[in-house]
Amino acid sequence: MMSHSLHQATHWPLLLKCLCISGHDASVHVVYPVPDQAPVVITIDTPSLPYLSLFWASENSIVAAGHDCAPALFEKSNGQDWHLSGSLDQGKKKVSADASVLNRFRQLDSRGQADVDTDLNTTHQNTITQILPYAGTRDNITHFSTSGVDGKLVIWELDPSRVSAILSNLKI
Repeated sequence: MMSHSLHQATHWPLLLKCLCISGHDASVHVVYPVPDQAPVVITIDTPSLPYLSLFWASENSIVAAGHDCAPALFEKSNGQDWHLSGSLDQGKKKVSADASVLNRFRQLDSRGQADVDTDLNTTHQNTITQILPYAGTRDNITHFSTSGVDGKLVIWELDPSRVSAILSNLKI
């Protein structure tokens, strides 16, 4: 229930008659005010860490970011069915330049170090603290920016069709 959780971020756009709120329990709430009645609240539970910042990208999409170090896209389908579409970060792991495993072992052995990779598979390497619209119109954001604890400021292209295509190609 939304009233029993801490709230991290809130965004109420001028053109829409609804509000989005991120909870400390990693949920996102969409609130539709109803005159003379209690508001209708739709809660989207996520398996991620809490979101610290969010905004409406369009009437049918919300972008949120926080402790997961990657922006996430929430979309509405079927009129009111809100769901987490997925991550907007297509992070890639670094590829080692050493072709020889033996050479890599020799280098690590000579320095007395273990091969420990602490880099995340995301663009940001720490919590995203702020996410803001960067380009587009109020009702259709095309680019947004994120800044994080890692000191990075990143400009992202928002193309929900690309996220859907990537998710449809995933095999589990």
